[in-house]
Amino acid sequence: MKFNISIFILCFNTLIYCSILCADTRSDLAKMSIEELINLKVTIASKKEKKISESPSAIYVITQEDIRRSGYTSIPEILRLVPGFHVSQINSNAWAISSRGFSNKYSNKLLVLMDGRSLYNPVFSGVDWNLRDTFIEDIERIEVIRGPGGALWGTNAVNGVVNIISKNANDTTGKFLTIGVGDEDKNISGFRYGKKFIQDLYIKSYVKYFKRAGFLDTYSNRGHDEWSSIRGGFKLEKSNDDYQSFTMQGDIFNGQAGDNEYEFYDLKNYFSSKNLDFSGGNILLRFKHKFSNLSDIRFQTYYDDIRQSIINEYNSEIKTIDVDFQHNFNYFDNQEIIWGIGFRYIDDKIDYYTQSDISLRSKNNSSKLFSGFFQNELSLINNKLKITIGSKFEKNEFTGWEFQPVGTIIWNQSLQNCFWASFARAVRTPSMYDLTINEIKKEVQPEDSDNGINQNKTIELTYHVYQNIDSEYLYSYESGFRMQALDNLYLDIAGFYNVYKNLEDIDIKEYSNNYNSYRKNYYMNISNKDNANIYGFEIVVNFDIYKWWHLRGSYSLLIMDLVNNSENIHLNEIDNARKFLELPYNFESPKNQFNIRSFFELPYNIEFDTFVRYVENIPKSDVDSYVEADFRLSYKPNKNLELIFVGKNLFDKGHSEYFDTGYESAEVERSFYCKLNYNF
Repeated sequence: MKFNISIFILCFNTLIYCSILCADTRSDLAKMSIEELINLKVTIASKKEKKISESPSAIYVITQEDIRRSGYTSIPEILRLVPGFHVSQINSNAWAISSRGFSNKYSNKLLVLMDGRSLYNPVFSGVDWNLRDTFIEDIERIEVIRGPGGALWGTNAVNGVVNIISKNANDTTGKFLTIGVGDEDKNISGFRYGKKFIQDLYIKSYVKYFKRAGFLDTYSNRGHDEWSSIRGGFKLEKSNDDYQSFTMQGDIFNGQAGDNEYEFYDLKNYFSSKNLDFSGGNILLRFKHKFSNLSDIRFQTYYDDIRQSIINEYNSEIKTIDVDFQHNFNYFDNQEIIWGIGFRYIDDKIDYYTQSDISLRSKNNSSKLFSGFFQNELSLINNKLKITIGSKFEKNEFTGWEFQPVGTIIWNQSLQNCFWASFARAVRTPSMYDLTINEIKKEVQPEDSDNGINQNKTIELTYHVYQNIDSEYLYSYESGFRMQALDNLYLDIAGFYNVYKNLEDIDIKEYSNNYNSYRKNYYMNISNKDNANIYGFEIVVNFDIYKWWHLRGSYSLLIMDLVNNSENIHLNEIDNARKFLELPYNFESPKNQFNIRSFFELPYNIEFDTFVRYVENIPKSDVDSYVEADFRLSYKPNKNLELIFVGKNLFDKGHSEYFDTGYESAEVERSFYCKLNYNF
């Protein structure tokens, strides 16, 4: 099947190529040139608008055009486009997404923001991707830093930062409707309405509904991991000649996500179906004032409320209040200073039911975070050389004061070529779950090697958890260069060497057993004993072959050297514990990844786009290397109407992308959907 589809795509591209050569007309759809990509302004690298060519970090931007032509219907799928990111789908509604290693469902070293609002879950350390969604057609761009961003964005921005930026209200006036159906994406529907009220005052609102089918397991049985959600939101903006602007925006949502988890009952292993109900909402206020071309301030505050519930397991609610102030000014003509202060209050409630396997020391927890940052950029040699130093300072209630300094240098030889290097220290603080978990109980069937034990009874395992946890630290060394080699060829290469200290480690030791009552007791000690050295590089290539044919590709190499300093000696018991406690055996990521995208603008307003990606297998896992391909075909009979047909994961009927002992092995399936977009 792989061979047949490969030949089909090759022949189809060739046919398109020949048809274009014979045609006199070409698509007049707007395309962003390589020069425009280089000069694209971003805010994630310095908290102020700056060109990519002037940013001393491994930065990547997924543009609105990239999102539209990817054909993807969720944010995790869109992040497959980022070089060096490992995006593996666990089931229909769950993903493991990481940058530069440590891939896991809760990848705790990646900070994700939406319009500057943190989506990071402080309870479990990670992002709940099935909760964090938005109207995809409303995304203006996604800015990504591959590497540490703690000096500006704070703790947990260790391996990367993602900021999802929505479109301005004044860019979305009118009505927009999208309706889609497919075999996996059962329903993809959305409606947006934008209007100008008075001079400089715009408002937009949207509503979105989607439903996705469950995946097949390795035995071709349909799972219970369906995913559906309805959400709505608004954005109100008022601006005055770029000198003053005010933004108010918010979202509210409700949905369900199924899960297939490992259970043990009646001496048999099986996967039970659990249904997660979730809901929540948020509201954000932002004010900007520009005193002059050399000085401006920004104030932002938001409230976020997330609720989750699984019947007979737990209820949780996380409330976050965040306040942030920032001031930019030029001290001299060649010196730019940015500073700011912030405060965040988090209140979480987790109530595990009595029949649950997990108990916590405290159901209600709250924490306060005080922060400040300072950054000084000095320009020399006619602004060709720029040196930046700065640091973030934070005080939390668990590990006290944390500081995250950064030093960068960038040499812009010309507008098209630059070299940069940086050093940074980043911090990940412990999760509230790590700090409050008290006891875990599991039932297992005796192994044949357990002599004298009745094999028709179960053994009750009890793990008494003790914490001695501190923060994890990263010392990162990076360098790279960007070069427009030709008018139609752009290269971006970044290399890194990361040293991790105080990584969390779990020691499990048996301290008593009673085979007569079929019970075993263990000490589980969570501490910071492990270290790691991780290094590699990423290459990004943009090649515009013709005005109507564009190629985008990337390759990443990642080498992980994990050092485990645990004093455990009962390896069998550790393996059993990790299996039944749903703990990952490692946090490794693929060594090699490669992707290439092809964009065709055809006559008569037809677009044909393909995306092929390769992901190498992960050591110590059941996930093999795989090659997959997606395509998107669209036709615009007029400027207001667009018809779209998308196929995903074409090379296999199904393949596995993630291994976790706590989840049933799901197969990411081949799927198709068609969609209609209409502006009116």
